[in-house]
Amino acid sequence: MKDSKYNIAIFFLIVIFVALILVGIIRDKKNYASRKVNKSIQIINKNKQSFKKDDKEINKNNKEPENLYLYEKINNKKEITMLSIGDDMANSSSVEEKDKWHNNIKKYIEDTYKIKVDTKVIWKEKSKIDEALDNYKKAETKNYDLIFITLGEYNIGYEPTEKLASRYEELIKEIIKNNSKSDLYLIVQSSIRLDKNYPEAIIKIANHYNLNIVDMRKAFINSNENYITLTTDGILPNKKGYNLYTKEIIKSLEKNIKSQKVIKYEEKQVLYKTK
Repeated sequence: MKDSKYNIAIFFLIVIFVALILVGIIRDKKNYASRKVNKSIQIINKNKQSFKKDDKEINKNNKEPENLYLYEKINNKKEITMLSIGDDMANSSSVEEKDKWHNNIKKYIEDTYKIKVDTKVIWKEKSKIDEALDNYKKAETKNYDLIFITLGEYNIGYEPTEKLASRYEELIKEIIKNNSKSDLYLIVQSSIRLDKNYPEAIIKIANHYNLNIVDMRKAFINSNENYITLTTDGILPNKKGYNLYTKEIIKSLEKNIKSQKVIKYEEKQVLYKTK
């Protein structure tokens, strides 16, 4: 009888021991499963965050071309458009097509940044600022990314500086209104050597609207070349003179490309009011 009770007690102890082992195993499995689930959730959350970050980068890089400003387009290898407005110098008159400064700017950008550049020139022989403004309003509705303005030589001496500056500023405001993501380069012509008031007005306008000035008077002086050797008739540059235009414009353009200049035009008070 005693042996029977002893055996029963041993049996129950074994059952309890086995039960404890099974409970421990089950608990460990649950803990392991829980840890695995938590780890999976962490990985999923981490991947979601990574995907969101990647999506932001993709969206940033895949903006529609029309929503990119000039230097973003160049940086993202998108096609750009270029416009030159003005008088004979805007069209590089007096030299062959291959030596025209706007063609060489186009070639430089295409060769350097491997993008297509579509160009147009709105010019008239001995064009005055009034004529350039009228021609632009009549001829152009398309948006451009890179715009050059080369005007003034054939106005100086005929009208007061204030009036010239007022019409020039009107042209600038008209262009900005139609081309909010473009950058403008205002060229002070190399031939304007005696009049200081007009160039100063152009520089003032450029600073006011955060535009670029390309001062070809200084470029010609700094070249250490005799002025007459850089022109065909004392006014229009020759091949060597237009090469200086190309180099000076590229220098300014490269500075803005490297810094990724942000183009943001704000409503500004008019500097020169038409009387």
